[in-house]
Amino acid sequence: MSMFAYLFWELAISAICFIALMGFQPVALKLALTIGLNIALSALCATLLSFLCLNSTAAYLALAGLCSALAIMLGWRYRDRLIHSLQYRVRHVPQAMALWFALGSLLSLSIRPVEEIDSLGNLHYMMGWLRNTTTPYQFADHYVPFGS
Repeated sequence: MSMFAYLFWELAISAICFIALMGFQPVALKLALTIGLNIALSALCATLLSFLCLNSTAAYLALAGLCSALAIMLGWRYRDRLIHSLQYRVRHVPQAMALWFALGSLLSLSIRPVEEIDSLGNLHYMMGWLRNTTTPYQFADHYVPFGS
């Protein structure tokens, strides 16, 4: 179930980013801006929920539902612009396919759990964040690279 919730979150954030950037050309610029906006929007949402002490799966799912509904409404309203922005003319097919393969390989290799040795030492700070009693900024000083 948590994998489907994560997928729903990522699809909702990506959809709202794509709708927001539908007027940008060329496609490479649109892809780079979409990835950057996705990372920034996800981080801002996590920070907002953390500081409001609403850090829960239900809050993320509600926010993802709101983003999905907004993306559907905007996509329907500007469907002609959206369809026009999806017209992609490939001039260099082998190079484009190699680039997409490299990007897909990089993403599939980078999405994995964190493998840290010192994570047990920071577990109680993380548990405080999950219980909504602390924020990441309150325990940043206790992280091994920053503190003793």
